[in-house]
Amino acid sequence: MRICANQTEVSQLVAALREDGAASGGWDTLFIDDSTGQRWRRTYLGSGHHGGGSPVLIQEPAPTVDELLTLVAGSPNLPEVAAGAWLLSELDPQGGYKERLVALAEEAARHDDLARAVLLVGWGGLDDDTNSRSSLGRHVVDVGRDHEHVQNIASRARRLLGLRHTAAPLKDLQVFGLGS
Repeated sequence: MRICANQTEVSQLVAALREDGAASGGWDTLFIDDSTGQRWRRTYLGSGHHGGGSPVLIQEPAPTVDELLTLVAGSPNLPEVAAGAWLLSELDPQGGYKERLVALAEEAARHDDLARAVLLVGWGGLDDDTNSRSSLGRHVVDVGRDHEHVQNIASRARRLLGLRHTAAPLKDLQVFGLGS
């Protein structure tokens, strides 16, 4: 496991680790497992939202976008899948990961792994058709192409889940062991 996201498991793991400092201006806490030397970072996914976000532990060094995509495609741990998709959306707010993530969701659905598909769509923000890529200094045609691309991804994600619009609650905190 590269990401520990189930809140009971996060609490148990933190209790077994030694605190080893802070990072990100004090928002993240660093830990070390003295028995293995493995380093962990506690961060709060969704910390920009009201309430401070959900604490998760991520093994250091932090996974890259490619590693996160591999993780969400193959992890048997559903909280890790949801947190990995959520982390992708926070690491790349412009959505460069979305094309590959929607393809993974489609592949999961083709293999009757609907739980994974729903988590990837919901926590990866794939149903959001907002174009977050910067338009500064770009030609209007290129901005239009970006918009169409993001709309296509959102349409594929909604079609995959049989949704008509984005109002469906796809982010259920119970996947992390929290109440909804």
